[in-house]
Amino acid sequence: MTYQKFVPRPFMHQAEPTLASLATLAAAPPQTRVLGREGQQNRNPSNTNALDATPHPFDEAAVKNRNRHSTSAKVAKVAKAAEWDAADWRYAFEERAGILEYDHGLTRAEAERQALGDMIVKWLDSHLASSRAGLCAWCGKRESPGATVVPFGTEPGAHAWLHATCWPRWYAERQEAARNSLRSMGLVPPEEARTSAHHTASKNTKPS
Repeated sequence: MTYQKFVPRPFMHQAEPTLASLATLAAAPPQTRVLGREGQQNRNPSNTNALDATPHPFDEAAVKNRNRHSTSAKVAKVAKAAEWDAADWRYAFEERAGILEYDHGLTRAEAERQALGDMIVKWLDSHLASSRAGLCAWCGKRESPGATVVPFGTEPGAHAWLHATCWPRWYAERQEAARNSLRSMGLVPPEEARTSAHHTASKNTKPS
C-alpha cells in the first residue's frame, strides 16, 4: 500500500479572518455559515473533509434502535453465562482476579475475594428467578392493602415479585445458592481455599 504525501502549500494561502469578515459571518444566516478554514469549500474545492455547517436533526428512532441492540446484546451475554461449565466459570474468575490484582493493585487474596463477589452477581444475573405477579416469591402470600407485592429485577419479563420485608431473606437465599453452585465448581473464598489446601497438605504428609 502506498501513501500520498501531504502537501500543506494549498492551505497556506488562506488569510487569517479579519474583524470585518467575522462581523459579516456573525450577521449571516446560520445555514450559510462555515467553520474556520475547514469550512471554506469554495476557496478550496479539493478539501473533501470540510465540516458540514448544516446541523443534523436528532434521529430519535436511531437512538432507540441502538439502545434496543445494546439491551439485546446484554441479554445474550447473560444467557451465554447461563450455559457456562465449570471451566468457563473458573476462567472468568481467574481473569477477573488477575485484573484486580495487577491493574488495581490489590493483594491476591483481596482480588480473589472481590472476583468471587463478581462471579456471584454474574451467576444471579444468568440464573433469573422470575415469579408470578401479585404473589410473593418468598412467603407465598398475595398482595394485600397493607402488604404490597412489588417486582424486583431489571430484565423485562423476569421480575421476582416480593413483599419489601421478604426481599432480604429471599435475596440471602439466592446468594447462598450462587455460592454453593460456584463452590461445586471450585470457586471458593481465598481463606477457605487456603484452609482446604493446608488440610490436604497435612493429610498427605502424615506417616503411613
